[in-house]
Amino acid sequence: LGDFENQNKKKGNANPLMTPRARALNKAVVNAVYHNIAKLLRSNKITTSTSERSLLKNLGSWLGQITLQKNRPILQRRLDVKELLFQGYETGRLIAICPFVAKILEGAKNSIVFRPPNPWLMGLMAVLGELYHVEDLKMNIKFEIEVLAK
Repeated sequence: LGDFENQNKKKGNANPLMTPRARALNKAVVNAVYHNIAKLLRSNKITTSTSERSLLKNLGSWLGQITLQKNRPILQRRLDVKELLFQGYETGRLIAICPFVAKILEGAKNSIVFRPPNPWLMGLMAVLGELYHVEDLKMNIKFEIEVLAK
């Protein structure tokens, strides 16, 4: 391991995880996460299957950790999070989408970039705030928003 670390330091890579191979692997993992998120969001069972919703929440948490937590954006062309909330409200899928978005945003907790007054974050929080005040919103969705807002 000592030789490996020394080789990386000579190459300017103090972190051995930042090798070209590791970057390619990281890119493939991120692409797989986005692919699986899209697949779950298209699922007809997402509102009835607790296992699918749980998987979506886990992927959201992971996406937040590998993007926002590392001060990397979630590009709108990959996943339009605000539009997803609007669509969730219109289609009755908020039960799956709101917890998913909340888990993504948990990744911003220790971010240097994604904290107030970041416009992307504040826009999402404004939408979540509006959703919170919708009458007849399920309690578990309100709870997710409350926990996130703390």
